[in-house]
Amino acid sequence: MCSASVSTTGPTEARGVLLVASLAQLVVAAGLALAIDSVAAILVFATLLGIGFAFAQPAEFSLALAGGISVGVALAGLALYRRPLPSAEPELAR
Repeated sequence: MCSASVSTTGPTEARGVLLVASLAQLVVAAGLALAIDSVAAILVFATLLGIGFAFAQPAEFSLALAGGISVGVALAGLALYRRPLPSAEPELAR
């Protein structure tokens, strides 16, 4: 028999992780805004923000999938609002 491993984390657990990570990032961002004189402090706060992002991103992604939004549908929705960039070359008159 072949058994596949299935993640047992539910939307409630992902929501809790996202909430804690977001609040921690709020505190770290406030500290980063106040640490304008110390390069070492800026590096520490920037690293902590990156670590918070590493925790928050998978939780956010799992909530999007738990809500019934597939990645393909989300990308298709974004493509509808994307406007083409203006051409660098002028259009030739016919």
